[in-house]
Amino acid sequence: MDNLFNSVNLARAAYSLSTRVLIHGVIRKSGQGVPPSTIQEELKEKRVEAARGTLKVTVMKGDSKSSNLVIASNYDQKPFYMLSHSTPNVKWVTCTKLIWSLTLMASIIYRFLRWNLSNEYNFEMNDNDVMDQYRLVYWIHRLQRNYKWWWALWLWGMEASIVNAFWTMVSYCQWKGLVAP
Repeated sequence: MDNLFNSVNLARAAYSLSTRVLIHGVIRKSGQGVPPSTIQEELKEKRVEAARGTLKVTVMKGDSKSSNLVIASNYDQKPFYMLSHSTPNVKWVTCTKLIWSLTLMASIIYRFLRWNLSNEYNFEMNDNDVMDQYRLVYWIHRLQRNYKWWWALWLWGMEASIVNAFWTMVSYCQWKGLVAP
């Protein structure tokens, strides 16, 4: 779930339904029921680098309306909050990504750390957020703010089509055994 309507109260209510609904998603700090033990203070420029990667986790054990609801925060550029019914632990995982090296003029494997809540969220959203991330890299309609409302919708569709065409080409190249870009 995304952070617009997500809250601790919603997670507890969803869990207590006759057909249990497990929630895993982003949550906002303000007004969403984040426990004080999980809240991280937003720091000024010089102190941000020292706080980067700080995890704070609260587990609501013994709550009759939720089974071990995990609420966690990670400090990246600012605090980032998530809640989950579906994770047994919060830890750092090593991820890999194929990136292009300009110095080697070849694709190389890049290893980095990411906390498992964020990793699970990114790969269980059915590519919705991934498409938005790729679409915003080459954001066509950033300069089109003073046009008609339908123009922004049309450009969004165009951007989504470009991203889908790119991923179709990548899938085709992988299927044929060609080198993906």
